[in-house]
Amino acid sequence: MKRILLAAALVANTAMAQEAQPLEGAWTGRIGNSAINACFSKSEGQYFYQRQLEGIVLTAPEEKDDSWRDPEGAWKISRVTATEMEGVWLGDGKRLTIRMTRLGPLQDGECSAAYYAPVVNGVKYEFSDGHISGLPLRLLKSPLGMSFEMKGTTPAIRQFNFFSRQWRENQAIHAFSCKLNGGDGWESDLTAGSVFNHYLLVQENGLDNSCGGAHGNSAHATLLFDLRTGQKVNTYAWLANGEASLTEPAEGKPKPALRKLLEKLNRSDDCKGMSYDFNAPFPTTTGLTFSTSYPHAGRACNEDIQVSYARLAPYLSAEGKAFVKSIKH
Repeated sequence: MKRILLAAALVANTAMAQEAQPLEGAWTGRIGNSAINACFSKSEGQYFYQRQLEGIVLTAPEEKDDSWRDPEGAWKISRVTATEMEGVWLGDGKRLTIRMTRLGPLQDGECSAAYYAPVVNGVKYEFSDGHISGLPLRLLKSPLGMSFEMKGTTPAIRQFNFFSRQWRENQAIHAFSCKLNGGDGWESDLTAGSVFNHYLLVQENGLDNSCGGAHGNSAHATLLFDLRTGQKVNTYAWLANGEASLTEPAEGKPKPALRKLLEKLNRSDDCKGMSYDFNAPFPTTTGLTFSTSYPHAGRACNEDIQVSYARLAPYLSAEGKAFVKSIKH
């Protein structure tokens, strides 16, 4: 008798564990006959129809209403387990069944890559050939902007192309999120700048995309890749104190010597008194270039400050000095 009761209790506890699961995470399934993906956190949600690939905001339930709401109706979720979710969508006189399976948890509090997969795969590209300094490239153009890959199958080329593919996937997600937040479009470019010794300079240029806030979201950066490995180079490591060499110190702390030098060389008089940062430096044949990064209101003051390798010698790490020695040879 005890064994029967123990077994019954075990079955009941297992059933309760299956039912009492959080809604947070990514899901895929259907509303009625339409395929959708959905994503929930504790306080907000979103979903999209896989045929349209346009995000729809879901508002979290209020105290007196247990329904998630979109602009046209309500989600009444009746059952959530570790793997399944069921409910109904009510709106415009319709009652549609919701049946979904779990794709996975949130990733760092955000919707997962699995949730966005149809969005990423839905971007259409046009392909053409290009080259830079004899390096053959494959150029990719889409409504979201330009990018490129290297031609070839070496481990270094595969490594760089992996970065390029991830970059395009992130841009697709940015574009989707921008439109979801009320933006009117998204465009960004990844272009080959120049070949420098064993290195490739890459320009990352996000246009002034408006995504529903008071200001646009522009971004500009020069990235450096080692053509022998395909890896992105951390040029902060060339500085004796790394990124801290360029960082504005806390109040009462001494300013790094390299930052003092760069501030002295900064000719943006119109923006004096406005705080700003420095991006990671990138190399030229004669020195390192440090780009200033002002807040939105002062972005017209952004400029490149070039410092010769000779003048930078006291501020370089062993890795930075080795790089300078390599280009001199």
